[in-house]
Amino acid sequence: MFVTTIDIHWQDHVYAQSVWQKFIDNAMAKTINMPHDATVEDVKQAYIMAHDLGCEGITVYRDGSRHEQVLRIHSETKDKKFQVEPSTFMKHMNCSNCGTMLTFAECCAFCRNCGTLMCSSG
Repeated sequence: MFVTTIDIHWQDHVYAQSVWQKFIDNAMAKTINMPHDATVEDVKQAYIMAHDLGCEGITVYRDGSRHEQVLRIHSETKDKKFQVEPSTFMKHMNCSNCGTMLTFAECCAFCRNCGTLMCSSG
């Protein structure tokens, strides 16, 4: 029903960033999402393409390259329907210092109440 980031080809992610970059004086952040089967050559081509299009920098993420990630895609059937669900790192964690529910971003958990920061390492 909805297009997700992994449904968009990595080249289109790079094109999108290059369009936005033209109107921004400083570098900008946009993750170029690649499928699990992306090759080293695909990653190389993404960086070359970004440079050629005037991007000041890109971040590449290959699905499944970390043992924990914000969202995981599981193939449930042979007709290739997918279920996207939060990883265990994202589910119901509270701050170890004050007990407040943590906020998550980029595989890190942050407590808005006391400032505790916890990040998952690859």
